[in-house]
Amino acid sequence: MNGLEALDGIKYCSEMLKDNHRIGNRDSANQEIKEMVDRLNYRIPIIEKELKALEIIKKKQVNLRYFSVGDLVLYNSLEHTIELTQEEFTLLKEVLGNE
Repeated sequence: MNGLEALDGIKYCSEMLKDNHRIGNRDSANQEIKEMVDRLNYRIPIIEKELKALEIIKKKQVNLRYFSVGDLVLYNSLEHTIELTQEEFTLLKEVLGNE
């Protein structure tokens, strides 16, 4: 699941809560709230990870054409050498490695 799919799931949860609140079905709404909290706890870290990766790309101006899963030294859009921390590299590898 990627961040956009996770966000769609959060939007769906929000709409379901609105619908149950509008029709006044408290028992159904209470059960759905419990289920939605579980879904949110799964989806929020996915979105957070992808936003952190985007921030690294923006902040360090990472040129994704040169992104290599085996090298921490990359080139930014101005063709200057930049270095990523191991943590930044691992995060980008996780988020971008599947594409």
